[in-house]
Amino acid sequence: MQGYANAALYEANVLHEGAEAVESFLSEVRAELLRARAKFPGDRIMTIALAEEFGELCKAVLDEPAANVRKEAIQTAVMCARVVLDGDGSVNQWRAEKGLDPLTAPSACLACKGRGWFTNRDLEDEWKQDCHACNGTGKATGEKA
Repeated sequence: MQGYANAALYEANVLHEGAEAVESFLSEVRAELLRARAKFPGDRIMTIALAEEFGELCKAVLDEPAANVRKEAIQTAVMCARVVLDGDGSVNQWRAEKGLDPLTAPSACLACKGRGWFTNRDLEDEWKQDCHACNGTGKATGEKA
């Protein structure tokens, strides 16, 4: 508290500096999120990528300078955001089989006027969208064309 007239002023200054630090960190996360989405689009193996980034963060905490810890923390935060915002196509079927809801809101299928929804599927570096209701035909599964 040295240099402050009272405890309230000291606390206000600490809170202000803390808020600035949070905003700075979140700005770095936001910028890295945009860069990562542009460089690695899609929702492939996000959970595995998150685990990798978390491992790198743990290693940095134990063995590296603070600047590297911050860099790894930003990358870990980005992968947390991507799991929530982009989902993880590699676990969609597993989650569905367990009766769990999708990680992200599915896109409505325009062919069947929203009765179904799309999920992205990775086919050897090519993305395909599957509609759960009509497979993109506009007719419900089992319905004659």
